[in-house]
Amino acid sequence: MEAVRVTLCGSLISYCSFILLGAPFIAERQIVIETAAMSLWTGALLGIPLTLVLKTFHLDTWHRIFTSTSWQSKTERAAGLYAWATIFTMWISAIIIPLDWDVWYQRWPIPVFVGSLLGAFVGGIAAAVSLQFPGKWVKIA
Repeated sequence: MEAVRVTLCGSLISYCSFILLGAPFIAERQIVIETAAMSLWTGALLGIPLTLVLKTFHLDTWHRIFTSTSWQSKTERAAGLYAWATIFTMWISAIIIPLDWDVWYQRWPIPVFVGSLLGAFVGGIAAAVSLQFPGKWVKIA
């Protein structure tokens, strides 16, 4: 049940973030539906794994994961690496949207969707490596 609540909250936050970062807000109905679907995907991609790993809905923990790198445990570090890799690659992948190539993969939200998959993959690998080899490459406060 917590994963559903986190997914819905994350979807609302990501929808607002997409709009503030330039996603179409008042446009064709199809584009508004695509933005809502992308925000639901983002909420699920970040919310479900992080809820299962962190096993908590304490706002302090979630605030620490998303706003700093002063994580307090190995699982927080793994969750933070996963979340930040996913968010960063989604943001970077949006670079190709305004280019004037007029190809199908430039349409919103295709680049951001592909970036989210790539980021989740890279973040998952980084999280697994950080759990397996808990060296000093990321400091735990």
